[in-house]
Order: sequence, then structure tokens, then C-alpha cells
Amino acid sequence: FLKRHTTLGGDGKGFVSARARKTIDLLLYDPGITYRMGTSGDSSGDSSGDSCWREKLVDAIDAVGEDNSSSFAFGKLFTPNYQPELHVEGVGSVRLPLGEEQANALLQVCEQAPFGHNMDTLVDTAVRDAFQVDPNAINLGDEWDSEVQGLAEQACTELGLDEDEEVAANLYKMVLYKEGGHFKPHRDTEKEKGMFGTFIIQLPTKYEGG
Repeated sequence: FLKRHTTLGGDGKGFVSARARKTIDLLLYDPGITYRMGTSGDSSGDSSGDSCWREKLVDAIDAVGEDNSSSFAFGKLFTPNYQPELHVEGVGSVRLPLGEEQANALLQVCEQAPFGHNMDTLVDTAVRDAFQVDPNAINLGDEWDSEVQGLAEQACTELGLDEDEEVAANLYKMVLYKEGGHFKPHRDTEKEKGMFGTFIIQLPTKYEGG
């Protein structure tokens, strides 16, 4: 599920950011793969063109009419015609749907998930109570990566983004929410130059409630 919103302030959080999250009180665990979506432009960190991007964004928003067919949010049920091969370092192959035994095994290689606040990275379970796995420890296979890029392109089309803009979805982390886990309403910070959205895939999990 992908949601887009605009930010016009120079607060270092990006000009077009997106966030998707489904809050579920799980009996077991809720794993999700998070990707950063961004353009293929310069990632050197040079902010000299920020004012130009801001002006272009304002012009683009002004040009959006009431008959615009794009949406501020997009989500869908995705059922691949193959079984995704999730492999996590320190755990091995992970069967899906995720069960309690392997969820507990994943927790052994997780760390408490932090969150960004202005220019700081904080850990506060009152704000975010979740666990994460580093992307370098995750392998989903080439076939899965190809599927993700296709889904990202579809999401961009549904959001009304420029079809000529080359967009890439880069694996950011895997997040697990235990029963009662949560993340208060927030706005994602820009993780790399050119990032404009967050694309989340919720993996199948055995749970009750929600």
C-alpha cells in the first residue's frame, strides 16, 4: 500500500514523500518488506537545485485539475505465481506464511526499530514498537526483485507520476510487528537523494484480529 503526500517546507524531509503502513494487532507477527522509491538522478547530496525542484513541484500541483485521474494512495493484493524465496542470514530459509516458530527465530537477528525525528534517529517504543532486519541480511531472489520493480512502476502510474521518469525501488529493511506493536502517525524522512516515497509489501502471516 503506497500513499503520497506533498511537503513544501524546507524541512529536510523531501518535497514529495510517501508512506504506507497498516496497523494490525497481531496474535503472532506482521512482517513487511520496505523499499525506498526514488529517481535515478544525482545522489551526490548536492542541494543547490532544491529551490528549482520546489518551484517545479509548486507548478505541478497548480497544474492538477479536478479531472485528474491519479490518486493520492494506491494498494493492491499481490499474489505471485511462485513461492517467494525469503532467506535471512542467521535464520536460513523462512517459510511463508510466517508462523510463530520462525517469527521467534527472526526476532533473534532483529534489532529494535528506530524512527527519524528532524535530523535525529531515536528509539522510543511509545512512538514505535517494532523490530527490523538489516537489508544486507535479506535475500529474496532475482525473480522477486523483478516483480517488485514492476509493482513500483504500477504504483507510480496510479499516483500520476511522470511516465518518462525512471524510478527504482531499493530494499531498505524488513520490519516485524509483534502483538500490540505500533508506529504512531508520522512522515518519513528522506533516506537518500531523490527519494520520494516508501513502498511496503506485507508478507503473508498467520494472525488473528486486525
